[in-house]
Amino acid sequence: SVSVLQSSRRHAVRSILGGTLLMFHQHHPSVANEKRGEEVGAATERKDGGRLADIDRKRLYDNVADKYDELDGGVAANALGLPEKRAKLLAEASGDVLELAVGTGLNLPLYRYENIRNLRGVDLSSKMLQKAVEKRSNLPARDKAKISLSEMDAARLSFESNSFDYVVETFSLCVVYSPEAVLREAFRVLKPGGQLLILENSRSTNPILGLYQDATADILARYGGKACMWNQDVIGLTKRIGFKIDFVEDYGTGVLRAVRAKKEELQ
Repeated sequence: SVSVLQSSRRHAVRSILGGTLLMFHQHHPSVANEKRGEEVGAATERKDGGRLADIDRKRLYDNVADKYDELDGGVAANALGLPEKRAKLLAEASGDVLELAVGTGLNLPLYRYENIRNLRGVDLSSKMLQKAVEKRSNLPARDKAKISLSEMDAARLSFESNSFDYVVETFSLCVVYSPEAVLREAFRVLKPGGQLLILENSRSTNPILGLYQDATADILARYGGKACMWNQDVIGLTKRIGFKIDFVEDYGTGVLRAVRAKKEELQ
């Protein structure tokens, strides 16, 4: 009957929405209730258009550095298969590699160092980088010798143009003040023919969920989710900078997306 069909459709929508929200909220639990919560909460409220200015973002991530791996790499992340998704993406990186917003170094154990000449990791937070240094120290000597870590803003890189074969970005575009500026810098420092590898929060391909993301993005960024704007158009952003999209893989109706994009060869 019509009523049964409508009920089934409502149930399907609730199932898609519920599963996808679980993916986001398990991956981005509120930082406002963590230790030092008042200071972190104050930082997340000083935002502009849903995104933190650099000084507030640095303060936020300095404050949560000690617990960040529990937020972004703990039991919930493992249950969602994020380490496997990260490893699958990072397996493509080779040659001279730059990782933007390397954070506590969650990706460092996952690279295939036999294919990498040098790996540069940058982050705005010195406290996060301290954790990354610890992870580097646990790697085999031949691997950690290839890694250099620097305090640097991904939107204002000090590297020369056309320097890297691969640029890696995982779960930082939703947080940075200007994702466009970060992607422009990634484009600039990539060699012609170089590849950008992204694993990121994105606006869902499900129209109902996409509208929900639009309606809740600002409040979730303000009060939880690591100040992450979870409704960004990752594909659109990347294309507008000048990248050619080579590959996209969606997870959870597209709220998480793996993207490979190319800086095309000079003509």
